[in-house]
Amino acid sequence: MRSARKWALGALSAALALGFIAGCATQQRPEETQMRNDALQRPARPLTHQTDRRDAARQPMSRQMRVADQIADSLAGMKRVDTATVILTDRTAYVAVMLPSGVRLTKGLEREIARRVRAKDASIRRVYVSANPDFVKQMGDFARDIRQGRPVAGLWNNFMDVVRRTFPHAG
Repeated sequence: MRSARKWALGALSAALALGFIAGCATQQRPEETQMRNDALQRPARPLTHQTDRRDAARQPMSRQMRVADQIADSLAGMKRVDTATVILTDRTAYVAVMLPSGVRLTKGLEREIARRVRAKDASIRRVYVSANPDFVKQMGDFARDIRQGRPVAGLWNNFMDVVRRTFPHAG
């Protein structure tokens, strides 16, 4: 009887101790300063579209580039233009011109070039013209790469960097 009494007393003590420990543990409650906006938080999602695809005027554009040799030949036929390279992206034309010695690229000449570009391709909305020798060389390199079938995706970022440096205040 004595061992049964010891056993019962031990079990009662263990139950009381367990109840005391579990009952007095701190309850997990949200703190007063914790914001309850879990429903407002959205999980991160991968981008499904490119947000950096803009032309020099910061207009959205696709990543299509093509060399416009017919437009370039038309411009090279002008008295005040020796050679021209024209690359089109969407509705924008980027024109690099070599001018004869002593001829400067004036606003009037730029307008004349832009008119001729739009006359050859009515879908063109914006025309950017430069006679900067570095730009002329780089545009020639891009045109050569496009003609040789190099993937436009590989040229795109470099091309847009050149455009942004050459026309920083466009649009």
